[in-house]
Parts: sequence; C-alpha cells; structure tokens
Amino acid sequence: MRILPALCLLTFAINSQSQNVSLKFSFLSLVDEASFPTIQSGIEFKLSKKIAWYNEVGIKYRKSYYEMADTNFTNSRGVKLKTEIRYYFIDNGEIYIGGNGFYTKDFHNTKALYYYSNDSSVLMVDNFAAEKNVRGFNLIIGKQYQKWNRIYFDLYAGIGIRFISIDQSNMEVDHTRDVLSRGPDLNIPDNRIWMDVKGGRSVLPNFSMGIRICYSFK
Repeated sequence: MRILPALCLLTFAINSQSQNVSLKFSFLSLVDEASFPTIQSGIEFKLSKKIAWYNEVGIKYRKSYYEMADTNFTNSRGVKLKTEIRYYFIDNGEIYIGGNGFYTKDFHNTKALYYYSNDSSVLMVDNFAAEKNVRGFNLIIGKQYQKWNRIYFDLYAGIGIRFISIDQSNMEVDHTRDVLSRGPDLNIPDNRIWMDVKGGRSVLPNFSMGIRICYSFK
C-alpha cells in the first residue's frame, strides 16, 4: 500500500518542475469484479505537443465479489501496472490513439463444485488458493472531455492480447478427471473457476475500456 502515496508525492514533485503533467484516477476500477477491484491512479507526462507517456498503478483493496471460497489459504491481494504511449491528433489533447503494456498479479482463494470422475451422484467441493499473473498489450483509442477548468474525463477502449499464468495450491479437483458443476449459460464466475482449476499457461484476446477523472497541472 506504499505505492500510491509514493505516486502522489512523485506527482507533486514533478509539478514543481513542469506544467505538462496530469493526474488521473480510474474510478471504475473500484468495482472491477471481473478481474479484481483496485484503487487505481496514474500520471501522464506530455513529452511534446502531441506525444504523451502515461503510467498507472492499482492496488487491490478488497476481495472480488466472485471470491466465494470459505477458506484462507492465501491473503487476498493484488497489483496492476500499466505503461502507455499516446499520440494526440491536436496539440491541446482530445482524441488520441496509443499502445500500452500491462501486468497484473492476483492472489485469491476460490471454490470449485465438481463431480468426481464425472459421477453425477457425487458432488464435491474443493477450496484452494490461486496465484494469477497476466502480461499483455493493447492498442487503444480514446477521447478527453473537459468538464471544468483543469478537470476533465478520459474515455478509452482497446483490444490486444494477454498471456496468463496460474498456479494453484491445496487443490484436489483434477480437470483431466473430474467435471465441474457449471451453470446453463456462459458466465463470469464459471469462467473464473475453470481458469483457476485448469491453471498453467494460456493466451487469450484482451478487451479493455474505461473512464478516468483527471486533473491537469498546466
């Protein structure tokens, strides 16, 4: 939890040196249940009239809504990091395109309901811990809307790829032998549990979108 105070101190230190700095807060990250909820903010540096460098840090501050395990094999915690280069189509900034690289690390407990050896008469429960690491990159497009003098909103969307690595501990269910109990439709909880049970490494597409409230020091 020391990262965010350090980030704020860095912001004010830079502001005393330069006026081309913006502080941004991602308030939708507070309720990012599909991944994990974080207190997340970042700093944008204007490198030139049209080029900017943005860095963001998020710290997990509570369990996700989908962490339903009745156990405590690991302390629920996590971090999100992102660095991004942007190109603005006009000098004062409005519409932009960019590319970013990101990294997330999440420790959580989870619960799987499964049928042992595909025997529908034997429904079992397994509580275990998972460590999930995700690396990837996105191409993004965004637009900034000024609301007040130095306060504005930053809306963005992007597509990319993510490389996932999951390690488990204290797990009994075996995805090569057992069958998970799943809902009739595709849903986030079932997908999260399947990924945690399967573990290992995988490559998936990544979709991102969000909104940030921003303060410009210039």
